Amino acid sequence: SPLVILKKDRFVKQHGEIVKKTKRRLLLNLKKSGISRASRKYERGQLPRVLDPIFDALENLRRHRHRRDVKVELEFIVLDFINAFFQFPVGRDELKFFVAKVRDFWYVFNRAAQGSRGGPLLCGRSLALAMRLATSTCPTGSVSCSTYVDDPLIGVVGTDSERKRTTAKLVGSLLALGFALAFSKAQSTANDQVITWTSAKLSVSGFTITAEVKDAILDDIKHMLSDMNHVNVISLDDLKSF
Repeated sequence: SPLVILKKDRFVKQHGEIVKKTKRRLLLNLKKSGISRASRKYERGQLPRVLDPIFDALENLRRHRHRRDVKVELEFIVLDFINAFFQFPVGRDELKFFVAKVRDFWYVFNRAAQGSRGGPLLCGRSLALAMRLATSTCPTGSVSCSTYVDDPLIGVVGTDSERKRTTAKLVGSLLALGFALAFSKAQSTANDQVITWTSAKLSVSGFTITAEVKDAILDDIKHMLSDMNHVNVISLDDLKSF
């Protein structure tokens, strides 16, 4: 299968300045080689919606409504896994399907490659289990987790010391399971006014949770509508992508 490098540029604000960040992702094009067409996926994992973690966090807040002598707050945390797909090995009998040739060299992927049909299902199922195991070490009603493939959103409820203790238990459990975490990209509503998770922007003020669509998605919709207004015929592929 051929290798593909997916390059994505984005501009972020750091220390009051706009900085360009480039992200490169290595993909194994199993679709072009016919491996994807020859394989079958018999199930599809259910991914969380943006409202799911919000409702879970509100339910946990409701459980603490009787604690009027202390200050109970909600904190959302986004802590991604590093190279999530590459943390899962490929079965020995399937190694022959994960092969790439570059010039005169052959490369065999012994870890799940991005671009495989079953990669997202393997990654999503395994990381969802890991998050449930980590959550089980925390007190009931203190934390909730929603994992979108490899992007978990953690809602922690309690006093400041309780939230820190719960977060330490959860993160420590994931590290003990052998997963690498992207601490440099971690986000928290306790430190950041607005955090980003999948397609949404989230902020917390007291017991009020605000969810908005990411600006990049709104800009894409505006551009697509603008392009559609300048043509008489819209292709079926454009309608599906919209």
